[in-house]
Amino acid sequence: MRNWELTENNDISIKNGRIITVDRLNALRSRIQSALQTFKGETENVDFGVDYFGIILENIDPSYKIQEFKRVIESLDGVYNVEDYNYKQDKKTGSVTYNFVIKSVYGNISIDQTIEV
Repeated sequence: MRNWELTENNDISIKNGRIITVDRLNALRSRIQSALQTFKGETENVDFGVDYFGIILENIDPSYKIQEFKRVIESLDGVYNVEDYNYKQDKKTGSVTYNFVIKSVYGNISIDQTIEV
């Protein structure tokens, strides 16, 4: 598996005028980050992406939000399952950071997703 490398701001990495590509675990990381930034219904596949408006940005129990992120992550090729997860909320800003440990065909990977509220 190959994919474009993404920066911290989810922009495509370019070096010397060329798009940087990554493979295996780093490619999977890019695919997961892209999927977590996609709003459900934003693509032709209406089931792909995170249900931000119906779940993530709603005032509901965090366990439902975690389940939504897990659904999206586990739907990707190469992902076996989400083995561990947690979250913490910044009391000053209200933003919530979710952390997932993902078991994949390439090994384990840790992904953080921060939601600004």
